[in-house]
Amino acid sequence: MTTIFSTDSWISSVWGTGASVSQGSGMMGALQGAGKYPMGSSKAYLANNAVAANALSTITAGGTTDLTTLAIQAGDLAKQKRMQERAAFLEKLRTPPPPPVKLDPFIYFDDGSTLDTVNNVLTMVNGKKINSVTGANWVDPASIINLANGSYLDTANNILVMPDGTKIDTVTGLIISVTA
Repeated sequence: MTTIFSTDSWISSVWGTGASVSQGSGMMGALQGAGKYPMGSSKAYLANNAVAANALSTITAGGTTDLTTLAIQAGDLAKQKRMQERAAFLEKLRTPPPPPVKLDPFIYFDDGSTLDTVNNVLTMVNGKKINSVTGANWVDPASIINLANGSYLDTANNILVMPDGTKIDTVTGLIISVTA
């Protein structure tokens, strides 16, 4: 059977300390100390106070130890929680992302136009090609001749584009549009 005095608590430590000292406290302590020191003497008073001080210091030391142990346990628990969170985060980083969804190279629409998803070119039914990213008219890069002053010649459509954006028809020499 476990009693309050047989467990590891401050009460059992005080009880053990009190039992181990030769000078008791209270009425029994007064009777025990009567043989050693004369009644009402300063020696008897100091001996009784020393026993009480020892008991209180044991209680205080036990409380301090308990608080220190509690703080260490709380710190260990917080550290363990942080380590588990970091391990879960690292495991999440190790998992490769799912592969991206690939589009078909060509998407055919009901009206007959097609979208080339590899080159990002929308071809309309009338043959007009549009860059599906920018929305501008698409020009085959193989039909472009870049000139030194920043202008370029579109050989597929016979259009000369000047650095300021002016478009000139190379067959007729007429200005098609001015964007500047």
